[in-house]
Amino acid sequence: MPLWNDSIHFCNWTGIVCGLCHWRVVTLKLRSCGFSGSLFLETRNVPQVVGRLSRLRGLSLRTNSLSGEIPNEFGSLTKLQRIILDTNELTGEIPKFIGNHTSHVVLSGFENHFQGSIPDTLGQLSNLWYFNFPLNKLSGSLPQSFFNISSLEEIHLTKNKIGGILPSDISRRFLGLSALNLPLNKFSGPIPSLLSNATSLELLELDGNMFTESVPSFSRLQRLTWFSIKDNQLGNGRSSTKNRIPLSLLITIPIISVIFVLVLVVLLCWFFKCKNTLTKSTEDENSPRVSNQSLHEATDGFSSTNLIGSGNFSSVYKAILYPKNEPQVVAVKVLKLAVHGAGRSFIAECEVLRSIRHRNLVNVLTCCSSLDFLGIDFKALVCSCVFLYG
Repeated sequence: MPLWNDSIHFCNWTGIVCGLCHWRVVTLKLRSCGFSGSLFLETRNVPQVVGRLSRLRGLSLRTNSLSGEIPNEFGSLTKLQRIILDTNELTGEIPKFIGNHTSHVVLSGFENHFQGSIPDTLGQLSNLWYFNFPLNKLSGSLPQSFFNISSLEEIHLTKNKIGGILPSDISRRFLGLSALNLPLNKFSGPIPSLLSNATSLELLELDGNMFTESVPSFSRLQRLTWFSIKDNQLGNGRSSTKNRIPLSLLITIPIISVIFVLVLVVLLCWFFKCKNTLTKSTEDENSPRVSNQSLHEATDGFSSTNLIGSGNFSSVYKAILYPKNEPQVVAVKVLKLAVHGAGRSFIAECEVLRSIRHRNLVNVLTCCSSLDFLGIDFKALVCSCVFLYG
């Protein structure tokens, strides 16, 4: 990386995020950096020392030209939660040691050349909710242990060579399943009828496989917005007329629902127009909404160069926001939620500042209470730019 040099602290290098307490690398975001060649084999591409980043939680290498297999150095990254390798030229199998990283929540290798079977060790990833490996050359069947990952919410395996039969109780195994994306594979057998109980399902795409028998009823899936089962062998093999819904009805019901919603929206708009009522803005001018990402960018990744002060429960950073496309210098007070009592301190401070006004008190512009990109709680107050102490 041309901007990686010893003249500045490595926590301020492009693509590197460090922890606020220990100043150790917790995230590498190296998207579209022009890396090429074998992964972690040439120091001019990605440093081998990545394997020694014991506190690393997030690793993104998407949209480069990296090739070769996932190196064994990944095996030592036991705290890794998110690994994103999308749009590269990586080969080989998904390594079995990935299953040892039980803190994984996101595992993504979209558009590479991975091949072989999905390892059964993935069944150990009890926190995994996003599994994304479309446009690869994966084959074999999904291991039985894969269906034991009850935390899985999204499964994307478009255009591989994976076959086998989906378990009949798949909705009981994945209670929060919202996306089952398996087109252009070799799955066979019946479409599980109990998928109709997956009430959180929003995307169901099974086209281009070898599914047989009848189409189950999906009338209970109120959240379903994308549904495709074309180019299968439905209607062939042993079938049952129980709970069978004609395909024409499956097409007609969504169309009627859309028309009903459109008519309802038009009537509501007409009603409010007749009443001369204006829709209230979703963002109060006096309390603009800010996100963890916008505060992260405004403070240069909560850089030490922007640090105003630090106390027991919080650290204060100088930041520049653009609420009305005009720069505004503010102070961002970030709570140290890892410290016992910081959460209660945040709530108490919000209550006090909400209920009183005084010319000698700091003017609170807005606040942010959300999750950061690692899924960790994040709370901050955005105030007028004066020197604060936590």
